[in-house]
Amino acid sequence: AKKLNDPLLKAYDLMFAENNPSGVKAFMFEQGLIQNEVRLPVVPLSGGLHDAIKKYLGK
Repeated sequence: AKKLNDPLLKAYDLMFAENNPSGVKAFMFEQGLIQNEVRLPVVPLSGGLHDAIKKYLGK
Protein backbone atom coordinates (compact mmCIF):
# COMPACT_ATOMS: atom_id res chain seq x y z
CA ALA A 1 0.00 0.00 0.00
CA LYS A 2 2.86 2.40 0.82
CA LYS A 3 4.38 1.81 -2.62
CA LEU A 4 1.10 2.84 -4.29
CA ASN A 5 0.34 5.72 -1.92
CA ASP A 6 3.70 7.52 -1.79
CA PRO A 7 3.65 8.76 -5.42
CA LEU A 8 0.24 10.32 -4.73
CA LEU A 9 1.28 12.40 -1.69
CA LYS A 10 1.99 15.47 -3.84
CA ALA A 11 -1.45 15.14 -5.46
CA TYR A 12 -3.10 15.05 -2.02
CA ASP A 13 -1.27 18.22 -1.02
CA LEU A 14 -2.30 20.00 -4.24
CA MET A 15 -5.87 18.74 -4.07
CA PHE A 16 -6.55 20.12 -0.60
CA ALA A 17 -4.18 23.13 -0.47
CA GLU A 18 -6.91 25.75 -0.74
CA ASN A 19 -10.39 24.33 -0.39
CA ASN A 20 -12.53 21.33 -0.96
CA PRO A 21 -14.08 20.48 -3.44
CA SER A 22 -12.33 22.96 -5.77
CA GLY A 23 -9.05 21.02 -5.75
CA VAL A 24 -10.78 17.73 -6.49
CA LYS A 25 -12.80 19.37 -9.26
CA ALA A 26 -9.66 20.89 -10.79
CA PHE A 27 -8.03 17.45 -11.00
CA MET A 28 -11.17 15.97 -12.55
CA PHE A 29 -11.45 18.89 -15.00
CA GLU A 30 -7.85 18.45 -16.16
CA GLN A 31 -8.60 14.79 -16.84
CA GLY A 32 -11.62 15.73 -18.95
CA LEU A 33 -14.17 14.23 -16.56
CA ILE A 34 -16.20 17.31 -15.56
CA GLN A 35 -16.58 21.05 -16.09
CA ASN A 36 -14.63 23.16 -13.61
CA GLU A 37 -17.60 24.98 -12.08
CA VAL A 38 -18.29 25.71 -8.43
CA ARG A 39 -21.11 27.50 -6.65
CA LEU A 40 -20.79 30.06 -3.88
CA PRO A 41 -19.61 30.00 -1.16
CA VAL A 42 -16.98 27.75 -2.76
CA VAL A 43 -14.52 29.60 -4.98
CA PRO A 44 -12.26 28.31 -7.77
CA LEU A 45 -8.61 27.60 -7.09
CA SER A 46 -6.04 30.31 -7.60
CA GLY A 47 -4.34 30.34 -10.98
CA GLY A 48 -0.99 29.36 -9.51
CA LEU A 49 -2.36 26.28 -7.79
CA HIS A 50 -4.30 25.26 -10.89
CA ASP A 51 -1.08 25.59 -12.91
CA ALA A 52 0.71 23.40 -10.35
CA ILE A 53 -2.00 20.75 -10.80
CA LYS A 54 -1.53 20.89 -14.59
CA LYS A 55 2.22 20.50 -14.13
CA TYR A 56 1.73 17.56 -11.76
CA LEU A 57 -0.51 15.84 -14.29
CA GLY A 58 2.06 16.47 -17.03
CA LYS A 59 0.05 18.99 -19.05
